[in-house]
Amino acid sequence: MKLKSRLFALAVMCVGTPAALVAQPQDSANDIVGTWSIVALMPNVGEISIVSICTADHKLMNIVQQPSQRGSRGKTSLNVMFGSWDKAAPGKFRLTFKKDTSDGSELVNGVANVSELGRVVTGNASVEFRDAAGKLLSSGEATVRGNKLDEARSLTANQ
Repeated sequence: MKLKSRLFALAVMCVGTPAALVAQPQDSANDIVGTWSIVALMPNVGEISIVSICTADHKLMNIVQQPSQRGSRGKTSLNVMFGSWDKAAPGKFRLTFKKDTSDGSELVNGVANVSELGRVVTGNASVEFRDAAGKLLSSGEATVRGNKLDEARSLTANQ
């Protein structure tokens, strides 16, 4: 009888432990991991629309739609920039990303502040444009604001 009660207690403990671990509060309420819709405002450039994807392994991908720099009025360019992020403090993150082209590069260093509920991000960034030789062509500051996009739960097809 003792063996049966010990096996039962062990089974309850094995089943209960994962449930207890899942029930623990996660440190993700103001985490940057996820997909964000962001608008950056940069003087002399204008409004820049960004979809930013921050992964749990500290990687970052930005899909950027910005006014064309070649002076084509009303036209925009679409670019992809890759980088990384790290946590500076609770709800505060440092981000760095870069785009290389045949003409040079664009380097962005920024700070993002995620709201307590994890739905809004605000921050600022410094942006440098360099030629192919690495000479600084121009630089500026940008302010950013965005919202976390809801994650897709599932997709089903009706037949």
